[in-house]
Amino acid sequence: MQNDEFNNEAIINSVIKAKQGDKKAFGFIYSEFFNPIFRFIYFRVGSKAEAEDLTQTVFLKIWSALPGFGVKEKGQFLSWCFTVARNSVIDFYKKKKEILSDNIESHQIFAQGAEDGLAQSIDDKILGEQVRKAIILLSDDQQEVIILKYINGLTNKEIAFLLDKNEDNIRQIQFRAIKELKRIMNYEPR
Repeated sequence: MQNDEFNNEAIINSVIKAKQGDKKAFGFIYSEFFNPIFRFIYFRVGSKAEAEDLTQTVFLKIWSALPGFGVKEKGQFLSWCFTVARNSVIDFYKKKKEILSDNIESHQIFAQGAEDGLAQSIDDKILGEQVRKAIILLSDDQQEVIILKYINGLTNKEIAFLLDKNEDNIRQIQFRAIKELKRIMNYEPR
């Protein structure tokens, strides 16, 4: 996602057209917002397959509810999309009624180059899984802030808008979340 004025106008125009049933316009929206929504869901559920299914469900919900949505700016629409995603994750857990298992989908690692490249890829994957597992142990607010900030690359101002909080509150949540992540991953005592 780009944060420039052209992109904002393109999103708004696409939303207006999609509200009228324009599938191509919705395709543009889908392509712009798929990755951030997927990453948000993935870090909440921990399974690529479940995250893909939930992301598709989110976009079906967005498409269905779009005719009743009034948009004035991209941030408002993005906030609404993340709200749909957040509610879908909550519904997922209500239906599942169990905490995440440690069944993490395996991915093949294709290393190009020497064994050092393969070892580094494996180390990166293990660290990534450890961080993902640690994020899941944070409070819901902390998870959302960390995922939106460090996974989706949003600014504190954008996160504050999305979560309907002020920027100081977001910074405080972020600080506490990072401190807790360090503690969980044994980088810092409580």
